[in-house]
Amino acid sequence: MLKSESPFRVAAMALLVSAVLHIVVIVVSGGGFLVPMITGAIMWFVIGAGLQRGLRWLAHIAFLIAMIGGVYAMGTGMGQTGLTQLALFGIMAADWFAAVMLFCALWRGPVAAE
Repeated sequence: MLKSESPFRVAAMALLVSAVLHIVVIVVSGGGFLVPMITGAIMWFVIGAGLQRGLRWLAHIAFLIAMIGGVYAMGTGMGQTGLTQLALFGIMAADWFAAVMLFCALWRGPVAAE
């Protein structure tokens, strides 16, 4: 099992990989998905940084967005070909991996109130 100071660190790394893949999609598609990919990249960089700090409330939001983002990337990737499709499927995999890691971290046991 992977141990770290923040229970969300692995999910944060997956979201940062997703953010980088958003930039890759812009490059390999020739700027075809500029606005949604720039928005997604900025969002995942900010959320990834917040999760590395251990913000639990942000993890709940990121869990929902990661599931939705994975579905959106899959749906968009089905209509593409070549490297664009591979990059979108990479985003899908990174988002869903992050959602699974966030689910495990958020609901593994009750958190005592401080």
